[in-house]
Amino acid sequence: MFLKTIFFVSLSLAAAQAQCPKDWEYFQGSCYTLGYSDLDFREAEKTCEEIDGYLAEITSEEENDFVKDLIRSGAYDTETGAYIGARQTFNMNWRWEKSRDDVSFSDWAKPDRRRIGRNSKCASLNKDDDWSWVEQDCARSQGMTSVCERCLQQEKCKNGKCYEILCNVAEYDDIQERCENVGRNVAVIDSEKEYNFIKDFLSNASIPKSELFDTGNVWLSLSDEDTEGSFILPDGTEMTFVNWASGQPDNNGLGGREEDCVVLDASMGWSWNDVMCFTENAVLCESPK
Repeated sequence: MFLKTIFFVSLSLAAAQAQCPKDWEYFQGSCYTLGYSDLDFREAEKTCEEIDGYLAEITSEEENDFVKDLIRSGAYDTETGAYIGARQTFNMNWRWEKSRDDVSFSDWAKPDRRRIGRNSKCASLNKDDDWSWVEQDCARSQGMTSVCERCLQQEKCKNGKCYEILCNVAEYDDIQERCENVGRNVAVIDSEKEYNFIKDFLSNASIPKSELFDTGNVWLSLSDEDTEGSFILPDGTEMTFVNWASGQPDNNGLGGREEDCVVLDASMGWSWNDVMCFTENAVLCESPK
C-alpha cells in the first residue's frame, strides 16, 4: 500500500510538471523560472511578461522555500540578487505589482541588512543573506536576476495542431509577438470543424481577463484597419471561414471610436465581434503538434 501511494503521488507530480512549459518548474498550481541576468526591476518585469509570466508573488513559507531552492540551483555565481514582484507604495506599504494585493507573507533580512541602496522600493532575495528578502534599489541591474511565475499551461491538440491560451492578456498589436515568444503563431480558424473544436476548448478553459475591461474575450488575428469593412489577416489574405455574431460587425465602439479588430466574444457564445484594438483580451496561439 505504501509503494502504491508513492507511485500515485509520483504520477500526480509528473502530470502537474507536464502543465508547465519547458524550463519552468511546477509548485502548488503555478510554474516558475529564473529570468535574464543584469536587468533592473522594470526590465525584469518586462522580460517575465515577454515569456508569458510576471515577477513572482510569494505568499507562503513553503513557496518561499521553493523559490530559494530554485535560485540556489539555477542562479549563476555572478548573480547576487533576484527580483520578485513586490514594490513599496507611496504610503510605505508593500504591494504585489501583478495582483495589486498587499504583501501578507514576507521573509525580510535582519533590520541592519534589510535596506540596500538609496531608492530601495523594490523587493529582491539577497545571496549574502541566504536569499532572505531585502529592500533593493529598483535601478540596480548588475548581478541581478529575477523569479518569474506564470499560470499552468492550457493546451489542446487535434489534427496536427496544438492550441495554447496564454496566461496574460494583451492589446491587438502585441499578440503575434506574444505567441512568437512561446514558439507559436496567433491561431487562425480555417473551418467550422476547427472553430467548434476551439469553442469547446475555450468553454472549458480558464480565460484571463483584463482588469480594465473584464470581458474574457479572445483575440482573432483579423482587422479592417486598412479598409473599413474588409477584415483581413496580417498577410493580407481573407479568412476562409467566418462566424459573426448577430448584428456584427457594427463598428460601434465606446464614445464613437472605431472597432477595427476582432475577438471571439465570450458573452456571444464565442461568435465573432469587432472591438477597439487597444482593449486587452486573451491570446490564443497555435503551432504544429
